[in-house]
Amino acid sequence: MSVTFDLPPDVDARLDRFASETGRTKAAVLAEAVQGALEDIIDGFRADEAMARIRSGEDRALTDAEMRRRLGLDH
Repeated sequence: MSVTFDLPPDVDARLDRFASETGRTKAAVLAEAVQGALEDIIDGFRADEAMARIRSGEDRALTDAEMRRRLGLDH
């Protein structure tokens, strides 16, 4: 998929410098940045959903001891 957008001049200059310093293309740097940001956004969304289930009583948080038992870490 191809996406086109304008970066502020200062961000574009930083991107140029970083890509040049690391021997990567601007496209590669941007693709990695988008991937990382998307993972963070998805993680935040899932955390919000989990908190909503806990607040509604649909689910509950586990104590440290409960989690250790479930993971088989309680020796």
